[in-house]
Amino acid sequence: KVLLDYAHNYAGYLELFKYCKKIDHSRLLGVIGMPGDRLESDIIKVGELSAENLDFIYIKEDKEIRDRQLGEVSEILYDAILNCNYDKNNIKNILCEPDALKEAIKNHEKNDLIVVMYEELKPLQDIVNNYKSKKSAKSNIKTDTKTDTKTKTKTAINISQKKITNAKIKKAKVSTDKTNKAKKVWFNSGFFIS
Repeated sequence: KVLLDYAHNYAGYLELFKYCKKIDHSRLLGVIGMPGDRLESDIIKVGELSAENLDFIYIKEDKEIRDRQLGEVSEILYDAILNCNYDKNNIKNILCEPDALKEAIKNHEKNDLIVVMYEELKPLQDIVNNYKSKKSAKSNIKTDTKTDTKTKTKTAINISQKKITNAKIKKAKVSTDKTNKAKKVWFNSGFFIS
């Protein structure tokens, strides 16, 4: 499960973490960052809040660093998180936002929730859809035991080339369907991919 949200200040992070508590998950992994034009004290507060709520933290940096040097915001976040006695083995500095999400997906475990406070939505949606496409293709190969290897390979290629329809990416207010199976998007700026 991946949640992409445009939280970019303390209030946004706070509401996002409150909502994440309502979603069934074993661990909460976060890809966090802040715009460079925020006060240092605000960046520190977001780091502390992240340390309180996240089981593993990937720190990324916005492309638009605004009034700071590259890596400066991530360093402030890192120090704030460590000052909360957070295990430094559960933090990774990966300044490139898409790379940070790829790493989180690569290292996630079953029933983890990955939350990304994004700067650019489209590249992250593409990463998640590509992952879901590959996962779907692998799943099809594993369950298709009646056909030979060539057919399985062809099927996997066809699935990966098709537009993903099972990834529910929607922009909406908090809601659930009647069967409570589909998870929908929350917040006006958030996108949930389940």
